Amino acid sequence: MQNASAAGISPGKITLNFFPETSQTIEYRITGYDDFAITNKECSFLEYNNDSEWLETGETRFTVTIRFPKTLPPGANNCGFMVMHGATDPEAPETARRGIGAVSQVGAVIQINVPLKGKYARISLHAENANKGEPVYFQIKAENLGEYDLNSLNARIEVADIEGKIIQRLVTEPFSIPKFGAAEVWKKMETTNFVPAKYKATAIVDYSGAGPAVAETAFLVGKMFVDFLGFEANATSGRINPITANIESWWGNPVENVYAEFKMQNGSGKYAGEFKTESADLEPWQKASLLGYWDATGLEPGNYTAGITLKYKGGKTETNGTIILHSPAEAKTEFPFSKAKDILSSPIFIIVLMLILLANILVWFMQKQGKAKGEKE
Repeated sequence: MQNASAAGISPGKITLNFFPETSQTIEYRITGYDDFAITNKECSFLEYNNDSEWLETGETRFTVTIRFPKTLPPGANNCGFMVMHGATDPEAPETARRGIGAVSQVGAVIQINVPLKGKYARISLHAENANKGEPVYFQIKAENLGEYDLNSLNARIEVADIEGKIIQRLVTEPFSIPKFGAAEVWKKMETTNFVPAKYKATAIVDYSGAGPAVAETAFLVGKMFVDFLGFEANATSGRINPITANIESWWGNPVENVYAEFKMQNGSGKYAGEFKTESADLEPWQKASLLGYWDATGLEPGNYTAGITLKYKGGKTETNGTIILHSPAEAKTEFPFSKAKDILSSPIFIIVLMLILLANILVWFMQKQGKAKGEKE
């Protein structure tokens, strides 16, 4: 007998388009079971063909047939089934399924797409960042989810700055989407006259339906610059405190040896120490966190000003911020229940709990089998 714990089914999920009062047969292959039953069918129009065949690859092949009814609700309809180990008869009652096989099963999902009433389209928009002077390419993916073909469509793209002011309008070439179909269109935009900054693009496709299809995306027109996004600090006087600086590259090429320098002053402007974070090499457009340590062993609680300089090969970024240095009494303490919460949410505890639950199910089932056997005798 094969190892049911290694069971799998292929395909695990498929998508079909709905054609009323037609049928479609789907072939499946299952591993890990040498006898099985098809159970828990989610739709009445799915039939198991009772044609299983063992293959030399160690798999078992079988087919099911979908017989589409006249109507189904518009949208995505899920239809599926479970394959349960331990019974060769697809109609076998639960008491006929043997031992551990009764709790060993794998499932398959069949998604049936039914057109929405009238005309209906859905789109997505994607754009990669680009350095100033390099083009930005907009990718629009469109799906036809309605009852009719959609012909002679155009996508309008509006590009706005962070204040919402539209600074560029574009129109794609015409395209069409058949029923159940999809289309992908591209539009190129030059950035020579753009100021390096963050921008938002909105794509609009009017298909004479209930309303236009709309999608948005954000992108960067970059320059050789590393942005300081902020820092994370929970600092206490009398201690050495970890400080994390969060950064983002605005450059479409690698940026080497990036690190942050913090120079600290108290509320009176008096020097209160300085430190450097670890360094990192950034990939294009990458966000990262840099860790450093501030020695506050001889400092009083209060607000401290941090003069922050990001240094990197090719430039630097300067900013400032405020770090609150708490007294030890104000420092957060860990309540007893927080440790218990950590234990209860740990992967090891969850695995042990699942094993105990499975053992209880097996004991219950074996007792039920023994009771049924005793009644027959």
